[in-house]
Amino acid sequence: MPEQAVVDRVLSSVVIPTIPKIVQRLTKLLHKRDAGMNEVAAELAHDPALSAQVLRIANSAYYGLEEPVLDIARAATYLGMRTLYEVVLRASILRTFEGVSDGGFPIEALWKHSILTGQLAQWLTTQSNLRLDLGPSDLYTCGLLHDLGRLVLLSAHREQYEEVLRLARSAKVDSAAIETERFGFSHTQAGAVLACIWQLPQPLQDSIEFHHGPERYLQANATAAIVALADHVARGVEPGSRLAPESLATHPACKLAGLPPQALEELVHQAEVEYRQIEV
Repeated sequence: MPEQAVVDRVLSSVVIPTIPKIVQRLTKLLHKRDAGMNEVAAELAHDPALSAQVLRIANSAYYGLEEPVLDIARAATYLGMRTLYEVVLRASILRTFEGVSDGGFPIEALWKHSILTGQLAQWLTTQSNLRLDLGPSDLYTCGLLHDLGRLVLLSAHREQYEEVLRLARSAKVDSAAIETERFGFSHTQAGAVLACIWQLPQPLQDSIEFHHGPERYLQANATAAIVALADHVARGVEPGSRLAPESLATHPACKLAGLPPQALEELVHQAEVEYRQIEV
């Protein structure tokens, strides 16, 4: 959680949406040892629009189901409780910020970057020698939602934030410094405030707040370091960018993870392939 002065600036500048009730209920169910899939499906049945979004995501190529599922109960059975929670969380955030795409902002590019970051973070957990408390699917969620603060800023200050992003692209720099100059806080801090208010898991809050550093924090937090590296690589394979695998050797996460040169080459290749395959 950012320091109180930053929190105050965020809350005076943007309206933090309330967490969807279905996410609250599923979070509680996820922590119930005796919660069953039918109980989860019953909760989702109260929200047909969200159920349809969940089914669309569950049937996407990423989850690799052998045949399409047409009802939530079967989706829950195939995906499992934790993965279903991740899908519901993503669908809920899409709906919460659905107005962001109005006016022509390319929200698909933002989601494509977020999905790729999640996939790379998940892959990195199997390649690094870092001791992580989270599993690959948890790292996927951390990567998927790392840029949640960008949605907060787009929702509250669309025209100003689009200008910030244009300036960052033209200068080929990260937008965080420009955001802080313009708004008094960055997208990482705005996202961390939302994640804290929504009571999202602490590793997810940390990944949102610290995926751009500072380096001393990445050295102390393996999850944030993995997401930071995944984010860096995902940006590096987007159109107009070119990422040399050897340049990753100096990244804090690479130092921590002990990734050999061949793993870095595979990471970049993996990112390039997956970027072309992602559908949003």
